[in-house]
Amino acid sequence: MTKIIFKITHYFPEQNSISIKFCKQKSPLPIDSFKSYAIDLNGINLNDFDFFSNDLIQKFGLRISQNQEDRQETINENIPEEIDNFDIKNMIGKVVEGKYYSRNRYPLKVRRVEI
Repeated sequence: MTKIIFKITHYFPEQNSISIKFCKQKSPLPIDSFKSYAIDLNGINLNDFDFFSNDLIQKFGLRISQNQEDRQETINENIPEEIDNFDIKNMIGKVVEGKYYSRNRYPLKVRRVEI
């Protein structure tokens, strides 16, 4: 699982916005080397940290960190080959790109019921 980290660099209470940096936790570069983004907090759930961080990551962090990764160069040794016919014997020694489909997980809003 890819872990996205963020760093709030400024808070602007009069505009209800923040300046924030995102990157992948395993990035070879420090988070301070990445661009800062202005985020309006009006569409962000501020009830607790879990909802807050989930909203930030879902609405901004995933896309921003994916764009950062897309701009990085792929070294020649890691350029994948196309696989036309699936045969494990023909894949030995080849670099291939794997496809995966993530299952989204979100925190659920629940009410406490006292019995």
